[in-house]
Amino acid sequence: MPSLRPFGAALALALLASPAVARAADDPAETLFQQGVKAMEAGRYEAACPPIEQSYRIDPRIGTLFALAECESKRGRVATSVGYYEAYLTAFGQLPRDKKARQGDRAAVARRQIEALGRDLPRLTLVLPREAPRDMVVSCDGAPVSEDALGAALPLDPGDHVITTSVPGGAPTEVRLKLGRGQQTRLVLTVAPAQVAAAAPAGSPPSVPDAPPAQNQAHGTSGRRVGAYVVGSIGLAGLVVGGVFGGLALGQKSVVDANCTPTADPGTIGCHHDGYQASRNLQQLGLWSTVGFAVGAAGAVVAVVLFATEPARPRPAALTSGLRRVSAGLSAGPGAATVRIEGAW
Repeated sequence: MPSLRPFGAALALALLASPAVARAADDPAETLFQQGVKAMEAGRYEAACPPIEQSYRIDPRIGTLFALAECESKRGRVATSVGYYEAYLTAFGQLPRDKKARQGDRAAVARRQIEALGRDLPRLTLVLPREAPRDMVVSCDGAPVSEDALGAALPLDPGDHVITTSVPGGAPTEVRLKLGRGQQTRLVLTVAPAQVAAAAPAGSPPSVPDAPPAQNQAHGTSGRRVGAYVVGSIGLAGLVVGGVFGGLALGQKSVVDANCTPTADPGTIGCHHDGYQASRNLQQLGLWSTVGFAVGAAGAVVAVVLFATEPARPRPAALTSGLRRVSAGLSAGPGAATVRIEGAW
């Protein structure tokens, strides 16, 4: 951090702002100013700057403004300090010549400090996304950010910051980040969409939604019936698969019959190459045919159960409170097959 003026000199310059060095003891601005000066003398800048700032708000003296800029620079809040130095130079430029002379070299000190502290300024660039709505509101540490400032490098103090975006009717979105001295950061903003709600005209009585027709209430499709349709479709697919593989198995059996004959050993047969290959294919095809028919049968049973247990009058949230998930699977290996159907309500 650049070296700062000795505190004694800065304090002496601040006191020059008063029409008289001693002021009335009952002056709240002077009391706060002296409280801040004592804390600065002790090096307690966190405790010194707030009362000096409050003193300036009560009585905006140019000397108090300069002292506040000095305090904030020692406190480490470089962006705040630069802002106060710039405000001092603006006020200094409006003084008559005789009062400028009383300020000594404060203006020169302020310019040097602005240049020196500017190298340590963290800067944050806030970028709006392309889909950002026109009524999007952006704030930094609770203060609104103007539309012109978006996309520009904003000087901030080192430390923690909170960036908030929102649209009317939507939940605010917060981003927390920490900036170091001289850090340059670019942040693309996000925003939660507004909740869609139809607003009633002012002064109109609250509308009562019409009850759905009795026919729809009595015959609406419930979640349980939807589950029955899904499981039934799975069962139908299983029957089709079982039939296809069953037909292929019959074809392979005719090849086995034509190329295999019984041997002298009871229970065994001898086959040519084609017959042997057809025999292996027959085993696999027969297994998958069995699996397909098993899935079909299981799907049919579950579908019937779902239809049979369907409530007479479905609840308004039938699709939500009914069947939420249906899954089916099959696996097969040499000489074994597994069928799995699961459902959740």
